[in-house]
Amino acid sequence: MITTQEILSDRIGGLLSIGRKSGGILIGLRATLGALRMRQCRLVVIARDASPRTLRAISLPTRDIDILEVEHADDLGRRLGRGPVAVAAVVNPHLAKGLLKLVSSSDDQRKKPSHPPHARNEK
Repeated sequence: MITTQEILSDRIGGLLSIGRKSGGILIGLRATLGALRMRQCRLVVIARDASPRTLRAISLPTRDIDILEVEHADDLGRRLGRGPVAVAAVVNPHLAKGLLKLVSSSDDQRKKPSHPPHARNEK
């Protein structure tokens, strides 16, 4: 499971917004489960504050699908132009790849030290 500690970065939020406008994202539990059943889902975006029922419903069919966790349903919904959204399915493979790339690069940035270690002159 991929997690983001930020609420939603501007770049990830921007991609989510573009994806919704282009039809590359399906919003809500019913739509997400349908995309999973039809094997159209490439990435599941789920809010950490989603209900236990939503988490249970999503947990089984997503075994082979990457999951992107965001902090709050309100933030996810705002990025998708809706009220609170607990779960969404990314069905566009290029959009899913772009989101995963952004998340992995932000995780890599967190793992890197802020400054390189000092080199010693050993003789």
